[in-house]
Amino acid sequence: MNKLYATIGIVGAVVVGYLIFSGEEAYKSSLSPTPAFKPLPSPVVRVDNFKEGFMEGCTEDAPELYDYCNCTYNYFDLTMEKSEMMRFGLEIESNPDLPLSEYPQEMKDAVIFCADKI
Repeated sequence: MNKLYATIGIVGAVVVGYLIFSGEEAYKSSLSPTPAFKPLPSPVVRVDNFKEGFMEGCTEDAPELYDYCNCTYNYFDLTMEKSEMMRFGLEIESNPDLPLSEYPQEMKDAVIFCADKI
């Protein structure tokens, strides 16, 4: 169970890392209140940079987790929109003391789905 929590923590840190790599400021600016007549800017995220940033952050301290990181990214990619991944990463970044039990279900599901890659 401790390995599961450590893995969830690693994935959380990875999501935060890739956000920094792929344009966190663009996404944050889209969250600021704007008049109804002005459209909200969309975060510009190049798909190749998005995955690259995720993988770099995930494997930075543990290169042996490449297959696991790839699996979790693919799971997120199939089950979440990129904007959801970014929102999730920002939530974790803004609340680093968030207990693992309160992480989004998608993250827990990805850890379980990819557990055989660890």
